[in-house]
This record gives sequence, structure tokens and C-alpha cells, in this order.
Amino acid sequence: MAGAWRYPDFRRLWAAEVLSQTGSQISVLALPLVAVIVLGAGPLALGVLAAAATAPVILFGLPAGVWVDRHRCKPVLVVADVGRALALSSIPVAYGLGVLNLHLLYGVAFVCGVLTVAGDVASQSYLPSLLPRRHLPQANANLELARAGAQTAGPGISGVLVSLVGGPLAVVGDVVSFACSAVCVARTDGGHGKAAGPGGASRSSVRTDLADGLRFVAGHPLLRPIALCSAVSNLGSSMVAAVLVLFLVRTLELRPAAIGLLLAAGNVGLVVGSALATRLVRRYGAGPVIIGSLGVGAPFTLLLPLAPAASVLPAMVVALMAAGVRSPVYNVTQISLRQAITPPELLGRMTATMRVLVLGTMPVGALLGGVIGAAFGLRTALLAGALVGCAAFVFPLLSPVRSVRAIPDDVRPPTLTLP
Repeated sequence: MAGAWRYPDFRRLWAAEVLSQTGSQISVLALPLVAVIVLGAGPLALGVLAAAATAPVILFGLPAGVWVDRHRCKPVLVVADVGRALALSSIPVAYGLGVLNLHLLYGVAFVCGVLTVAGDVASQSYLPSLLPRRHLPQANANLELARAGAQTAGPGISGVLVSLVGGPLAVVGDVVSFACSAVCVARTDGGHGKAAGPGGASRSSVRTDLADGLRFVAGHPLLRPIALCSAVSNLGSSMVAAVLVLFLVRTLELRPAAIGLLLAAGNVGLVVGSALATRLVRRYGAGPVIIGSLGVGAPFTLLLPLAPAASVLPAMVVALMAAGVRSPVYNVTQISLRQAITPPELLGRMTATMRVLVLGTMPVGALLGGVIGAAFGLRTALLAGALVGCAAFVFPLLSPVRSVRAIPDDVRPPTLTLP
């Protein structure tokens, strides 16, 4: 057994990721379908639903980083999984009682978003303590591959489940997946995730800790442009995602099962990108891969609103596959670089700060996509989001990121540019 797979705790973390991501893909499609088909939601309501799921990043992202740096990551991950399972279980219960409404969907999306913020920060902070840093690219690639497989199979499973039992009952699959994920994480026995040591985060004020994380990211010549790039990219992608399901249902008049299969076909690109990420880094270097993945991949999103009517479905598959290849290649590379150049005692705050900066634009993008879709049409909203995403690669292109080659095996001083 080679590389990251030699470490049992990593294998358990990977299994948890497979389970939770597969279940989450059911909810990703089922919740907007419930909103549209069961509750008659329009573009603005879908934008609010997407914003409710992503707003917790802005509200709780930075405190989550401080909290993770002060505590062990394993309990945080278990509580996040169990909490999401309980929140999602309220949807089929409410549906059975006849009280399901949009406000409940907004609340569930918000609660799951809060727990996802804590869980994701803890997961990325936990990983570097489970194996040597030189294995981070492979470990992140394997985690990304797990997400890719889930995102490939999940929409198809979700579409079939929604067709068979309805959206509210299909969410039960996600409830079960989070419960199983919690069991896998609970079986890890490393207990390495507490980054703060004596005189570290546990002895300083929350305000000081928040400022330390912000200063570290804002002053780092590599982290700053990566944060700006990811923020702009996520702004555009969230504008697209907010109205895409509605576009498929009302403009293209596709049924839930067909939508699931279309998204699953597009998500094949996620598997391809996850498998290629480490090879591309070895061949071309981390910086060029970060820049090229967005510079080459983002323009394909323009096919979503601009494809001719006669070939709209094949064009959408190509666009979604290209986005799928781009996403894991970019994420594996930049996350591995971020983890490798950050001191252990700052991992939680660095991760949280980056997530606030790069994901904080998503609720804005979701609302913006919904507003543009309601005012000017769904195609216009898709086009606007695609154009925003195409501009993201400029930030790393004009920074020292373009000169980065190998992922280091030790933490470098934040003022140095990697050769």
C-alpha cells in the first residue's frame, strides 16, 4: 500500500467523505426540486435557498477557525455529521405531517450550512496531522476523487429517488449517509487535530486569533491571490448554480430523472480531473496548474446559455464535464499548497479565513443569479455567471503563484515566494 493509503486514519476519513458526499448529492438536487415541484418556488426563492445554505460561511467561518484551532477536530467532525442528519430528517417528517414549506427548507439549509462550515474547516485542518505533508497532494486528490464519484453517481441516484418516492422522502438517503460518516470518523484514533499548543491559540483572545488568521492570509504572497481567484470563481459559479435547475425544469422541460442523469454525465469530468490532478502538478508545477485549470476550463461554462437549441443537451454535458475536470484539478492543487505552507497552529484559522473569503461570495452570487433570472431571464443569469467565472484566473496569473512548482514538505516562512 503506497502513499496516503498506508495510513489507517486517512482511509477512515476517506470512507467518511465517500458516504457523506454521496448522500449530500441527493439533497443538492432533491431540495431545489422539492422547492420547485412541491412548493412552486420561483427564481428568487431558489436564490434565497442557495443563499441560506452558503451564508453561514460569512457569519461563522472565522470563529469556526479559532474554535477548531482550540479543540480536537475529531469531535467537531462527528457532531457536524450527526447534526446534519438530524436537521435533514425534519424534511420528510414535516412532509408527512403536511406542514412542509419554503421557510422550513431555508432553515434546514442554513443549519446544515453552519455545520458544514465547522466540519469542512475541521476536516482540512485534521488531514495534515494524519500523514506526512509530502503525501498531501495524493491525499487531497483521493478525497477529491471520492467527492467526484459521489457527484457523478449522486444526481442520478437522486433523480431516480425523487421520481420514485418524491423529493422529501429522497432526503432520507442523505440522513443515513451522514450517520454512517459519523461512525467512520469516530473510529479514527489519531486524535491529532488539536493544532494549538502552549502559548498558542488557547491562551489568546478570540479577537487576536481572528486577526492573526486574517493577517496571515492577507499578507501571504501566495494565499492572497488564491483567495481572490477562488472568490471570483465561486461568485460566478453560484450565479449559475442558483438558476440551473429551474432552467432545466422550466426552459428545457426535463423531468427529475433526466436532470439527474444529465448532471451525472457532466460530473464524469470530476472523476477525470481528480485522477489527473497530481500528474499535472508533477509535470507542469502547482502554479501553472492553478492558473491553467481556470483559464482553460472556465470558458466552457458559456456553452450553458449560448448553445444552439438543436444541440443544447450535448453542449450542456460538455460544459458540465469541463467544469468537472477544472474543479478538482484546481482544488487539489491550491488546497495542498495552502496546507503545506501553513504552520500547524494556524491551519484552522487559515482554512476558515480562506473559506470565508472564497465562499463568502456564494450567497451574493446565488441572490444575484436569482435576481437577474427573475428580471432578465434565466439564460441571461447563466451568461452573467459564466462571464464572471472566466475572469478569475487573472489574479494568480499576475502574482508569484505562477512561479510555484513543487508542493513543499515543510512549512516555509510566509514572506517567501516558493521557487
